[in-house]
Amino acid sequence: MLNFGSDASETVALHLGRISPPLQAPAGSGPLALRQREADKAAEPWLKLDRPENGNFLVLLWRDPTASSWEKARSMILPDDATARPPGSIYFANLSSNDVRIIIASEKLVLAAGTSFARTVPTGVEQPFQILLPDRSGNWKPLHSSVITQNSGERSLVVVYRADGKSPRRPLKVSVQREPAPTPPLPD
Repeated sequence: MLNFGSDASETVALHLGRISPPLQAPAGSGPLALRQREADKAAEPWLKLDRPENGNFLVLLWRDPTASSWEKARSMILPDDATARPPGSIYFANLSSNDVRIIIASEKLVLAAGTSFARTVPTGVEQPFQILLPDRSGNWKPLHSSVITQNSGERSLVVVYRADGKSPRRPLKVSVQREPAPTPPLPD
């Protein structure tokens, strides 16, 4: 259940690895409290967030690496409107506690833990990218190699996150989601 300050609540199911259906949030900054569906509105929220001042937003959730349950969740809020994530854009978010190197086209950069950035790529062109992780010696080793091809009106989201579970083969995983982009607003 989501509460926006003292406003009415909406309910949405959360699923691992999938984006939930959109919800309407009041315009402007303010509190966003997430509660279990059965929880009383007066109960302490499962997670408290601050809504951004402007635009649509996407909330990414993951388990705190020190906890063995979802009782302690962590979050990152990304802009999600047509201005911040227009058609042709790729948005990279690093939810892990490790810095990673991103190579996209001829650009090489380090994406620090807990940060994000966006790039625009040509429509209909295969855009190769790599994500590398430093080994114990500090050398960059490939974690993920892929190609994104976006059709006209599409955008992508690439999320790097900690692999959960006992003894995962790799410490991090990568999720790539391609979707239709919202229509940009018409000029006044």
